[in-house]
Amino acid sequence: MKKNIFFLCLFLNSLYAFCQYIPGGNSPINNGNIRFGLDSQNSINDSGNLLQPFYYSDLFRDWMQLTYSEPGPPIKPYPLDSKFGVEGDGTSNWNTNGTLAPNPIMANQVFDPSGFNITGIIKVKGDITVGTAQLEVINSYSIGLGDNFVKITTTAKNIGDAAITNLRYWVGSKDDYVGGTDRPTIVRGNFVDGAFQALTSLTQRASALRITTPDEGIIFYTPSNRGNNSHAGYNSDSNPSESLDPDTAKISNTIDGSYSMYVRMNDLAINESDSFTWYYAAAAVDELDELVSDILDAVQ
Repeated sequence: MKKNIFFLCLFLNSLYAFCQYIPGGNSPINNGNIRFGLDSQNSINDSGNLLQPFYYSDLFRDWMQLTYSEPGPPIKPYPLDSKFGVEGDGTSNWNTNGTLAPNPIMANQVFDPSGFNITGIIKVKGDITVGTAQLEVINSYSIGLGDNFVKITTTAKNIGDAAITNLRYWVGSKDDYVGGTDRPTIVRGNFVDGAFQALTSLTQRASALRITTPDEGIIFYTPSNRGNNSHAGYNSDSNPSESLDPDTAKISNTIDGSYSMYVRMNDLAINESDSFTWYYAAAAVDELDELVSDILDAVQ
């Protein structure tokens, strides 16, 4: 009997080692410089998105919120938003045709925390339905010790019984609030020679946004040549920047606003997948140039 129990335990331990995705594996993402969610709250919501972002300000000796909180009671902090689109006329790279699903709830949501202990990589996986399309979505969140940024790889796999066309993804915030300011300055740009540089024309692709107050700022960036960033006003019910073609967004504006990164993903045959990587970063305003350098080092 004891021998049977021993082999059962050995089998279960081996099974767990190979089954990395588990229910209930959510965790706080907080390395002391940047965090998502309140205090020790688990950082990933039912849509697989990050909860309200914060960065720690040495100037104010406190955590500073980076999206708006709807006043309560109870107070409702805004997480990051996402949206998937499928089907419809995809002739134009950017479009809002077909079926759109904002912040779709993940069915069968599971987590892989095997590479995460305060820092490291935590993954969330779940299934979403967009119109008639069935997608398995994985968000892999990576944060290092001492970093002021999190690296995210988003993967979408077609698990349905038909090909998926005109697949699009948006991610951002419907209402920014940087530090203590509800009207930050948002600038569309790119990383040029190791530094952020504002666009010189509207129709240039913007791989990055720089969102600042006099004291702090956010860097929102993708190294993918398919990504393009836009910004607009805010709306408490939806993200207006998701409805704006990035090629028509202002280069710079100081506004109570929203922002989003748009990625036109590949059409997917059955069982085919596509991925892209993006970065969310925040620091004191006089540290943003160094932060860009740190992100570029991570991209290498």
